Amino acid sequence: MIGLHPLISGFLFMESTYIQKNLINFFRNFDYKLCNSYVFGWESDFFAISKSKYCIEVEIKISKSDFKADFYKTTKQGINKHDYLKDKNKFHKPNKFYFSFPSGLIDINSIPPHYGIIECYDKGYCKIIRPAKFLHKEKLFKSNVFLKSLMNKFYYRYLYIKEKVNLREHQLRFGQKQLF
Repeated sequence: MIGLHPLISGFLFMESTYIQKNLINFFRNFDYKLCNSYVFGWESDFFAISKSKYCIEVEIKISKSDFKADFYKTTKQGINKHDYLKDKNKFHKPNKFYFSFPSGLIDINSIPPHYGIIECYDKGYCKIIRPAKFLHKEKLFKSNVFLKSLMNKFYYRYLYIKEKVNLREHQLRFGQKQLF
């Protein structure tokens, strides 16, 4: 399977893109999904909006060192990301936050209790080990600033993909001309 590698230190190594594809399928009932986008003050590995308009973020970890380093990440304003997520006065953040990683990679007791845990398996599926608690219950869609920001994310992602498709079509046409 693409995205899976042989055992490394007793664990099957999964690429983050493999886990993202599994999360897209896992959250298939959610209205909108984005990968690797700056929705908040940091890059979200996976972001989705539920039918009830709550936002979730999933931070994907593929190694123990990657997991430990996440607790030192800062926002664009220099604030520790996890301090920001815990701050009850901040509302420009996801409603729920999860960590996702290959099954058995990280000791679940090392993950703060308000974060959810999603384990990913080599058979191509994910499972919630611990549901995330609400960081807040404000629906971000009430904010015109958030809506505009989110629309820009989808729009520029669309332009990026369109450019990649056009480039690939050009490469295919160019390649066909060389064959004749």
